[in-house]
Amino acid sequence: LLNPPLAKAAFSRDRNLLDVRIADDEQWRFSAPEVLPQKYIESVIQFEDRHFYEHFGFNPLAIIRAIKDNYQAGHVVSGASTITMQLSRMVLKHRSRSYWNKFKEICLAVKLELRLSKGDILKLYATHAPMGRNIVGLQAASWHYFGRAPDELSWAEAVLLSVLPNRPSMLYLEKNRKALLERRDQLLTSLFHKKKLGERDYQLARLEPLPTAQREWPAQIPHLLDRLMRENPGVSEFHTTIDPLLQGSLMHVL
Repeated sequence: LLNPPLAKAAFSRDRNLLDVRIADDEQWRFSAPEVLPQKYIESVIQFEDRHFYEHFGFNPLAIIRAIKDNYQAGHVVSGASTITMQLSRMVLKHRSRSYWNKFKEICLAVKLELRLSKGDILKLYATHAPMGRNIVGLQAASWHYFGRAPDELSWAEAVLLSVLPNRPSMLYLEKNRKALLERRDQLLTSLFHKKKLGERDYQLARLEPLPTAQREWPAQIPHLLDRLMRENPGVSEFHTTIDPLLQGSLMHVL
């Protein structure tokens, strides 16, 4: 379905990222996480597709409403795309939002719903969604912006990565950071009202600042990663028994 090149990543024994190489197409794209974190699932469904578990690829009422809104506005203001339709757009590589392209996305979305589980569709979406610059997918974004695995994200972080694919350019354009913060907080409020998170988690999440987009990728074991890549050309992730604290100390001494 989607088979782009993946970045090569090496992890320590406690699952910390030690070293990484960009994918052949110059994108930071990691393999799918084994299990999507529940915080991210709740956030992305609330933001992108509240009827995700109920529809069969597209939402007819949302499409009718979008056509009406677009007609009244005189231009496209709403696309009514479900998560499955957005995945279809990634597969078809559509850039324009024409009605013909939308029709093809609907057809493919129905096909995907017939062949894949809802969980598989969510995982594919999370793995290939644009996350700003050349960062692609939940796992790459989690490591790049926050320095940790997706299952360790806070509510604020999971919510931020849920809204980011809707406007991936926002994160590194300073003038748009206020708008991104507002989107994050709006989604946090929606989740709070839906009782997906408690009062304390909600208040703490709203206090978290946005990350900077300039976090450096780790490079603690360059020679070992080169060797692992040569010896295992078809593998994208390498899990080692290296102690990251000891390795960092040795790198500092050398």
